[in-house]
Amino acid sequence: MKVAVRRVLGALLVAQGTLAVSPALAQQLPADSLRGSTAGRPVAQADTSRSLLDRLLDVFEFDLNQPAVAQRGAYPTRLVLAPIISYAPETSWGLGIGAKFLFKPRGVGADTRTSNIPVSFQYTLNQQYILYSGYTVFFNHENYLLRGNLRHSSFPQLFYGVGNNTPSSNEEIYDYRYTVLEPLLLRRVAGKLFLGGGVRHVRVSDVQLAPQSLLLDNSGQPRETGALGAISTGLETALTYDTRDNVLNAQRGTLAEVTHGWYGQQLGGQFRYELTKIDVRQYFQLATGRQHVLAYQVFGYLTSGNVPLLENGALGGGALMRGYYEGRYLDRNYAAAQVEYRRPLTNRFGVVGFASVGRVAARLRDFDFQGLHPAAGAGLRFKLVKAENLNLRFDAAFGDSGGTFYLNVAEAF
Repeated sequence: MKVAVRRVLGALLVAQGTLAVSPALAQQLPADSLRGSTAGRPVAQADTSRSLLDRLLDVFEFDLNQPAVAQRGAYPTRLVLAPIISYAPETSWGLGIGAKFLFKPRGVGADTRTSNIPVSFQYTLNQQYILYSGYTVFFNHENYLLRGNLRHSSFPQLFYGVGNNTPSSNEEIYDYRYTVLEPLLLRRVAGKLFLGGGVRHVRVSDVQLAPQSLLLDNSGQPRETGALGAISTGLETALTYDTRDNVLNAQRGTLAEVTHGWYGQQLGGQFRYELTKIDVRQYFQLATGRQHVLAYQVFGYLTSGNVPLLENGALGGGALMRGYYEGRYLDRNYAAAQVEYRRPLTNRFGVVGFASVGRVAARLRDFDFQGLHPAAGAGLRFKLVKAENLNLRFDAAFGDSGGTFYLNVAEAF
């Protein structure tokens, strides 16, 4: 239950920063973001009916190319800034800043979605920090897509052991420094099908454990591969099929992604293993008036070889298996599925109900229905940006060991 209290406190404090960032999370900017006129033809003027919330959020937005927008109708380049405030017993108070850069490369047309590069940095009173960016860049006509992750952090997490049935009494703090570099370049091969690959580098260092940690044997040696530090570097291939009508809050369409990585010593890694991730999502619009949506997701995380501890599948989090602390159950393989029903109540408010099941296993043949961990919950939605169908979400979810709450922008999947 202490995990739930910590999440609620942290979520409420972060909310003020999250609300400020929300306009930049959208893939496309509203039509009224084009102000003034182009050379020879008028463009949409500002909408004077915009709500007070929309106007307040404008304080955090910076237009970087206003002359080009006014003179030749260029797509607005925006920088959005917001403060970040957080608290957790492991980290104490944390302060930081979040930024999101929204743009289109020069010369692209309306058939190219908006590129976005978010960056966030936090620093705590315990001298811990996190720097993160998960970027997506679309090239002209979406013939190429560049996406990836960048993370460098020194943050602790709760550790309960490895396996599908670890008790809550195992809880301990696992503190380490963590770095991830993952650039992927994909080419459109047909329709909305993209194929490509890249490199993924993961480094775990400066590990700090309690003397009686579950990760150490009686002689002080690690029980798990890479528990005291690990370097992993591998080549990844990626295949993505995406027909969603909205990236952040889809009402219809399909997303299917598969990535496979080969890790070894050839590129400087310490361990030889393979990692496959499969993510399939589908959305059905059930009513044409106020859109009722039924969505589901199936996720698989499969490894083989000499897998470092933090490269194992981790059950839980705010996106999949809500109701469990991320990493509550940890093992070499992880599978989960969730379904969600979304119903609007008014133009601004809506409700959702969701349920999920999942489990981790050391071997594929160990997966069975008897070992599934269930979760279920419900949530409220408040539409922050109507033009982009972008919601603020508040979810309450419960698993087999308690419950927790989530406050965030955009849908969980």
